[in-house]
Amino acid sequence: MCIRDRDYFVYSGSRGFAIRKGARLLGAALLAGSPGEGACERQIGRGHRMASVRARHHRGLAGWRQPLGDPSDGQSAEPTGTSAQRGEVSQVDGPRPIRHDRGGLDGRLRPASLRPYAGPGALGQGKRREEAVKVKVIPEPKEVAFEEKAVRLERTGAILANPSDRLAAQILRKAIEEAAQLEVQIVSCSESSRPGNAVVMGTPDRDPFVAELCSKYGVEVPEGSESYALLIDEDGILVASEGSAGVFYGVQTLVQLLESGDGELPCLRIRDWPDMRYRGLQVDISRGPVLRMDYLKKVIRTMAKFKLNMLTLYTEHMFRFEKHPIIGPEGAALTAEEVRELSAYARQYYVELVGNFQSLGHFRNILKHREYRDLAETSFRWVISPAKEGTYRLLEELYSEIVPAYESEWFNVNCDETWGLGEGASKERAEEIGVDGVYLEHLLKLREMLKKYGKRMMFWGDIVLNHPHAISQVPKDAIVLNWTYLARESYRDRVEAFTKVGLKQLVCPGVSCWSRIFPDYVNAVPNIQNFVRDGYRGGALGMLNTTWNDDGENLFGYNWYGILWGAECAWGPERADQEAFDRKFPACFYGADVPEVTQAI
Repeated sequence: MCIRDRDYFVYSGSRGFAIRKGARLLGAALLAGSPGEGACERQIGRGHRMASVRARHHRGLAGWRQPLGDPSDGQSAEPTGTSAQRGEVSQVDGPRPIRHDRGGLDGRLRPASLRPYAGPGALGQGKRREEAVKVKVIPEPKEVAFEEKAVRLERTGAILANPSDRLAAQILRKAIEEAAQLEVQIVSCSESSRPGNAVVMGTPDRDPFVAELCSKYGVEVPEGSESYALLIDEDGILVASEGSAGVFYGVQTLVQLLESGDGELPCLRIRDWPDMRYRGLQVDISRGPVLRMDYLKKVIRTMAKFKLNMLTLYTEHMFRFEKHPIIGPEGAALTAEEVRELSAYARQYYVELVGNFQSLGHFRNILKHREYRDLAETSFRWVISPAKEGTYRLLEELYSEIVPAYESEWFNVNCDETWGLGEGASKERAEEIGVDGVYLEHLLKLREMLKKYGKRMMFWGDIVLNHPHAISQVPKDAIVLNWTYLARESYRDRVEAFTKVGLKQLVCPGVSCWSRIFPDYVNAVPNIQNFVRDGYRGGALGMLNTTWNDDGENLFGYNWYGILWGAECAWGPERADQEAFDRKFPACFYGADVPEVTQAI
């Protein structure tokens, strides 16, 4: 049965047949609005059923549950496997992300009226956990000190911002208008002689008003371009950072406070910073519902609101190649122009769009065409064969179009789940150097192709983990995407497999949304939390949370609980608290403080 949804086509059953107890809690209106707005313009790219069944086995799916709904539409202005052992995880040696000073909020003794709050991870149970959810912000800020007073938004006279922070100012203005039906002007810091009762945002080194207020109120700005300090006082509001990204994130925290504040804000001080540099999301655009451009932009806005900063679009064939037009379905595949448009849009929201093209396994959507069948490793046509020179001529031509379309320095060649490699055309070579040798030779050729475009190779780590002696032969400039989706207490061994040989990695948990309509959050929540925690302890560069559309059944709007939980865990891996997260998720995401929502999920 074909359903024309509002942001994508769904070729799978009825979207209402699997809705369980959430329907009686949220009502038909919320469910009907779950996938987003706008008419559909894209079609579907389906993976092969047999491959999906095998992938389901490898990814270890359990019983499914359902999240509900979709992000409220944010500001849309257009400004200029190896199994880890269970047990306790001790400190892992190796490089660690830079830690920031965790001293007092203002470098001075706090007044008696200010009570320190360090987030739920430091609060314990009972009444102290009750205090934690007073600050309904995802991800949880590192340091909060609040006063038993509130500020009415009607007193806000203007927003003072540098031109480089214009988008953040526009987002804040819209939030104030919606929260208090109040129109405020955006004024350049250089155009105003005094802040007055205003929201002032910027960097102390660049903006004199910001430096003046930091000095006057003893605000100590944390180190780092994504870190920020937020002061809400009866005299005004200050957002300060060393970089524009930090200003943007400080505003996003302020917006979340506004959305849950009923027209007023608590007087408080916040100092906040991320523990992981890269906090990413992968969206599968090659199987199942294919998101259209305006919805992809909505995904970017929602990611940015919750301080995620990297996005990659899993691509098997959904790119419009001019030299090989038969590969990308017309009207469905992204064009190079659309990729450049998305990259520019994401940059404004401090999200890096990373290039992506499947380059070994999962190649059936290309090999199914008569023109490319001879390049298959076996008759199953799942792997493109490294034993055939035509393989590299084709990949060179495809790379010449898709790789330069992306601005990012990184490019994911994928190369996961290479079932049948070494069993067909490359069998003779595999008998000489092993299947892992054939795989490594292919990786090296891809790496050389990418060097011509100034790109650094990323690839999924499952194949080399299955051949541990090959891990040390992976080039040290490659980035390993270390994925596993089964919930475990510890992933330390899996992380250490790469750190001990000096390879950089992103840990890649999953939302467990594949081959189902609603994700399995019983499995996904500990997978995300524990894998991100152990990756942080092991010096991983960051997290890439993954959504997949095996079998084409998942509706993307139901994945946001797991995506936001990933944002929570990556910002503060040692502090993430599911109970506290569950209590603030409805208010932060849906704008309704209804705990039954997360109980339904």
